[in-house]
Amino acid sequence: PTSVPIPAPTAVPIPAPTSVPIPVPTTVPTPLPSADICDASPYTTNYGKSTGGDERWQRYTSYTSAECQALVGTYAGTGGCRVEYAAWGSSSSYCHTYGDYYDDTTRTHSDTIGGAWALCDLMQNPTAVPIPAPTAVPIPAPTPQPSPLPSPQPTALPTAQPTGLPTPQPSPLPSLQP
Repeated sequence: PTSVPIPAPTAVPIPAPTSVPIPVPTTVPTPLPSADICDASPYTTNYGKSTGGDERWQRYTSYTSAECQALVGTYAGTGGCRVEYAAWGSSSSYCHTYGDYYDDTTRTHSDTIGGAWALCDLMQNPTAVPIPAPTAVPIPAPTPQPSPLPSPQPTALPTAQPTGLPTPQPSPLPSLQP
């Protein structure tokens, strides 16, 4: 009897799973109308942290007070939650945002807070804070710059030159006319 070789099994490549990138906000969102955002004083109280210690906190660095206030009511909080309370650290320039507002908390901030705001409808005694209207920033018109490419110069078209080929002669074949 003769034996027949059996080919070895071959591995089938399985593609690696791919992930979809999640966009991260790079600009300060448009603020809500001023009637919806209220001052949350005293500033030492951390209204974003429950007395039991629960909090949904997100910190933004290098923010101004106005930029921090503008985050209230947007969905720029941790995990994309709505910011219900924000506190601006005057010594750190941190904007502390919170996804909850606890009117009865006894927690305090560890940062020196220079301003704090919350959604008015969550507060027991709200005091509306006026938000200045955004100012337009003029964009200067571009200054014309010289082109880095040389200007095209007109060039004369070449004229037909003799090529040295013989002048065509009549064919030596007889004409096929009747």
